Amino acid sequence: SWPQQYLAQGKGKFQSSCSICHALPTAERTKAFASDGDLVQITITMVGFVRLSDEDAAGVVRYLLALRHDTAP
Repeated sequence: SWPQQYLAQGKGKFQSSCSICHALPTAERTKAFASDGDLVQITITMVGFVRLSDEDAAGVVRYLLALRHDTAP
């Protein structure tokens, strides 16, 4: 569990960097991945395309995992 402020920052980074190609995800869409590991792996691949810093990429990953587990803001 991460503080809500960190999750909100990850959501903001998703909106500013990833929404060029992707709509803001829903919990249902994140749960379509077979596992947390699968979600993390594809997210790391995708954030590489927009060249996020490691910190920003980690924030996006945390946000998506929180969304998957119904704890995201």
